Amino acid sequence: LFFFMQKTAYDIASCLVGSEMCIRDRLNYVHLKASLTFVVVGLSTTLTSSCWTSNSDSSEELAATQPQVLTPLEVHYRTNLTIVEQLRHNHYVKKDLNDTASSQIFEKFVESLDRGRAYFTQKDIEEFEEYRYELDDLLKRGDLKPAFSIFNRYQASLIDRLNFLLKEIDKGIEKIDFGLTDSIRIDRGELPWPADDNERDIVWQKRLKAAALSLRLNDKTNEEISEQLSKRYKNQL
Repeated sequence: LFFFMQKTAYDIASCLVGSEMCIRDRLNYVHLKASLTFVVVGLSTTLTSSCWTSNSDSSEELAATQPQVLTPLEVHYRTNLTIVEQLRHNHYVKKDLNDTASSQIFEKFVESLDRGRAYFTQKDIEEFEEYRYELDDLLKRGDLKPAFSIFNRYQASLIDRLNFLLKEIDKGIEKIDFGLTDSIRIDRGELPWPADDNERDIVWQKRLKAAALSLRLNDKTNEEISEQLSKRYKNQL
């Protein structure tokens, strides 16, 4: 878990996102990540990462929780404009905010969310493509709707995947065929995006199988594996 010094949105804007910040409120953090990741990762290729927690102590309650659809706040509009102006005029790398930069921003933002290509499908990416050469103009106007749209899709997929793993565990660890010859790509960064939900399910079934196999090799019983993995994934919700 990473914690960073607390700064206001204007502090962040003025220093172009320092290497450390702390955001104690979960909702504020998620809003800021959606907007600042979009602007700062895209334009300056840096963004501080952080953890976010829930106020609920019930894992079962969390598992049933649907992701909240986030929308930009007024502070994000103002912060975005300030960051863009600072990067355009005061950054040591004099780089035009044009269609070329827009495409780079798009790719870096998507990569920052799903580096392992396991949450988005090819269909998602095709839908996002409409923003590829529009981001420069949108950013100059302070329009962060594309960032929040993409981030909301990511957050929904994150929760969906964790619940998918929990459902697979509920089917029984003993149902996993460890005798089947199989393989898994740990680094999927250079692979195509999963074509559809079925192909994405296969990716996550293999991840679950690898996690279960690792515990089995450490002499864990099926019951212990089920309990440990269930706890792990619920704690991530």
